[in-house]
Amino acid sequence: MDQHIISRFYLGNFCDSVTRERPKPFLWVADIHKGTVKRRAPEKINKPAEYYSFRRADGTLDRSIETMLMHIESKATSVIAKIRRGDYELTEKERTSLSLFMASFHTRVPMFRKFADKKAGESSEAMLRTAAAHPEYFRRLIEKTTGKVSEAEVEELRQLALDPKSYSIRVSPEFSLNLIKPMADFIAPTIFAMRWRFLRAPENSCFLTADTPVVWEDPSRPDEGAGLAMPDTLLNFPISPQLCLVGTWIPITRLTDTPHGSPKFGGKSQIALSSGHE
Repeated sequence: MDQHIISRFYLGNFCDSVTRERPKPFLWVADIHKGTVKRRAPEKINKPAEYYSFRRADGTLDRSIETMLMHIESKATSVIAKIRRGDYELTEKERTSLSLFMASFHTRVPMFRKFADKKAGESSEAMLRTAAAHPEYFRRLIEKTTGKVSEAEVEELRQLALDPKSYSIRVSPEFSLNLIKPMADFIAPTIFAMRWRFLRAPENSCFLTADTPVVWEDPSRPDEGAGLAMPDTLLNFPISPQLCLVGTWIPITRLTDTPHGSPKFGGKSQIALSSGHE
């Protein structure tokens, strides 16, 4: 079963305006690494098989994560449609739904899952090396997990564990899958609490989206990581080529400090231009 990493309804907002009313609208997809631009239908973009599925102990597929993501999307669809109609007065319920949708767009994408898996693997390797540095503790650990083994076998395993080049730990896909909803629930209230502004692109300009649609950064330190709750962090969520939601902790007027027509594109976008609505 194909499962879309980026929602089809969201990608549909970025279809070429010339084709939007046609039976088969398309959008333009740029691959920065390959240097290519291709025409693709929304339903054919980023849809790896069973990306949000895992196998249960009995061998059957568990698609509960995909079902949960579809539920989050269904609540956000009408809110985004309302915003695109020009109605920026959101109720608390609508704002809550959109906050969770944006948070899930941050935790469901490959960048987040790869980061989570990488950190989990590194932590596991560090814990194993720490255990191996204490021979008696390591021996009890081996016996507890594998049963009685010879002293020679324990020492061989211990020496192996002490050498990080001799092995690697691959984390099960369930690890990052099981983080998608809890981390989205954790992030969503922070997004909800930010000041939101909806910015319209200037004439002959447009906002772009990417395989990580929701990003945040500190514009004064674009090459450094920024925590979402840090005072100078800006959150960017392009809703369509003409409309972008910006979340900030700083006074709204400071968003217009960036010169007109100078946004940055390509995965991260510092959207600080155009007229807007609080």
